[in-house]
Amino acid sequence: MLIPARPQTINIKKKIDALKQKLPSVFICGGSNKHYRLVGAYDPQVYVQLKQFVIELLAMKKYIRQGLQFRNLAWKNLQPEIMREIGDLENGSDLMVPFQHDSFLNMDFIWMENTELPPGDFDRAIAEIDYFAHEICGNEYILKNFGKLLHNPMVQEIEDPATPGRDTLFLEQQITESIEALKSPFLCVACTRGLKTKQSVFAHLKAKHSDHINVHEVEEYRSTRLTRAQEKADRAQEELERRDRHHRIAHPECNTDD
Repeated sequence: MLIPARPQTINIKKKIDALKQKLPSVFICGGSNKHYRLVGAYDPQVYVQLKQFVIELLAMKKYIRQGLQFRNLAWKNLQPEIMREIGDLENGSDLMVPFQHDSFLNMDFIWMENTELPPGDFDRAIAEIDYFAHEICGNEYILKNFGKLLHNPMVQEIEDPATPGRDTLFLEQQITESIEALKSPFLCVACTRGLKTKQSVFAHLKAKHSDHINVHEVEEYRSTRLTRAQEKADRAQEELERRDRHHRIAHPECNTDD
């Protein structure tokens, strides 16, 4: 006898998936010391929610970096100042851009570093995002505010400094995983998964999003590779780029010119 799926379990999974898809955008837009635009495509209601949360996150970041503690809602007084400083969130520059390829069909969820940024800007931003994520995970008040992205209707309870946070360990895990994904050369926003090489992008799309790739184009691309040695050289080059990227993110001081 077939056992019907439990609606509550399905609903929770949808909320978790929705949270994971929002986190990269939240950190790209509000995690570094420079304003960058959201990544990915969202329906209008979610887009408004993300923009509002980014403003709140920036206000909380500014509040703690002034050496203040969350004993009340005074941090909200910084929101108008934040909005004046950054203006319209849609007018920022792009930290990441869609990864384009002839084999992709109607796809807007694989993103990559914006190579048109000034040298060092991308790695500096990722390092700043990583630092802020550690600040968040060490601050229960900011951490519990991420519960708003789970469509938690109890906003007043979340914002009350006297109320213990719910699901903070879960939220910390999701944030940590999202930051690790952002450190990869390619990012699948739909899965919040970092992808290390172009080869892994194709493999991921074939396994998880096959309806978004032109299989004929992919096979033709593979068949026109000159030799297996060339493919091996390509992978080796991508591995060198990955290691160099990891070093630049971990040691942003090396990116400055003498």
